[in-house]
Amino acid sequence: MQGQATWSKPMPHMLLEILVEEALKGNKPSSTFSVEKLSKKIGDVAFAIQSFSKNQLDVNELYTEVMKIEGFDEITLGDAFDHLVQHEMLAKTFMAKKC
Repeated sequence: MQGQATWSKPMPHMLLEILVEEALKGNKPSSTFSVEKLSKKIGDVAFAIQSFSKNQLDVNELYTEVMKIEGFDEITLGDAFDHLVQHEMLAKTFMAKKC
C-alpha cells in the first residue's frame, strides 16, 4: 500500500493546527478568493499528510517480512510480530534493517 495515504486520527488535529496558525497570522477567509493562497494551503496540508504517512508503520508489510525469517516456527514468528507491533520503534528499526 505504499504511496496511498490514509486519514489517521491525528490528521484532523494537524489540519486544524495549520488553519489556526494561518488565522493567527491574519490569513482569514474573505470575500476575495485567492487561488494562490488556497493552492499554497492545500500544498501545505498535502506535505503534512505525506510527512505523517511516511512515518506510519505498515503492519501488513511488517508481517510479511517477519514471516520470511527462516529457522523459526509460525507461532514463534507470530509472537515476534506481535511484540514488534506493540513496540513500534523496534518494528520501524527492524523494517529499516530488512530493506
